[in-house]
Amino acid sequence: AGAVAEWCVAAALAVTRKLAAADAAVRAGEWPQQALQPRELGAARVGVVGYGPIGEACARLFGAFGGRVSYWTRTPREDPRYTALEDLLETSDVVVVVIALSEETRGLIDPRRLKRGAVLVNAARGGVVDQDGLVAALRSGHLGGAALDVFDAEPLPPGDPLRELPGVLLSPHVAGVTQEATGRLMTVTLDNLAAAVEGREVVNVVNGVCQPITRKYSESPAS
Repeated sequence: AGAVAEWCVAAALAVTRKLAAADAAVRAGEWPQQALQPRELGAARVGVVGYGPIGEACARLFGAFGGRVSYWTRTPREDPRYTALEDLLETSDVVVVVIALSEETRGLIDPRRLKRGAVLVNAARGGVVDQDGLVAALRSGHLGGAALDVFDAEPLPPGDPLRELPGVLLSPHVAGVTQEATGRLMTVTLDNLAAAVEGREVVNVVNGVCQPITRKYSESPAS
């Protein structure tokens, strides 16, 4: 969760501060000090779609910049930060999508419904966002930019229009892939293996079906 949330913040900063465009311009011998007109993340209203562990981590990190953070999740909450999805999309300067993909959430986000000039950050699954709508919103100038770690088809196919659109940060589904996160993943996996062999409960079971191994194995090499 922490690794993905960090990526979301870094990606939002890269797009709102127009870091890629600035880098490309300087490398090309230009000096567009006044032309880029980047925006401050601390002045933005951030809307987080999905409020599991990743969404909560995103809210904490984005909130540290000083802007207003709200969120939407499928289960309404008694929380002043909880906002109806339509309101969140229509009022947020940065929309961060970190909700799980299901039949209920497939195509949930139509980027054309976002506030004009908003930035979309997707670190969930490509299917949560209407990708054709995203391309249309970017081409028309309705969106101010996008940062995408996930896509309908992965790897992103050659000739996909997202490759050519300006103001779009593309990432190869690596938001959660860090040295630290990989180490934590291996630790949890080994702990779960040990728990299963010892007949204890395992954690983070995705499909809800898990039967601990009830027979303990002898430590004898002959067993």
